[in-house]
Amino acid sequence: MNSAQVAAFEGANTGNSAFAATDLSLLIAGIVVTAVLLWTAWVVISSYRAWGRDKIKGDVAGGVILRALFICVITIVIASY
Repeated sequence: MNSAQVAAFEGANTGNSAFAATDLSLLIAGIVVTAVLLWTAWVVISSYRAWGRDKIKGDVAGGVILRALFICVITIVIASY
């Protein structure tokens, strides 16, 4: 955000529960990263169960897990900026 946007946000956000724009940015990034981590855990568990029941092959399960972990890492890197 540029300085005019930050000033407008902080001007509109007054009172006892006021917080800075950077706090809101960290909150949103934290929510997104948490959601992606939960999704990655769900993908890993689901593919492991499917592999254990012989519904998918091991190389397919490994590929699914690697893609999910790649998306997770990229999301964390993007959110850290």
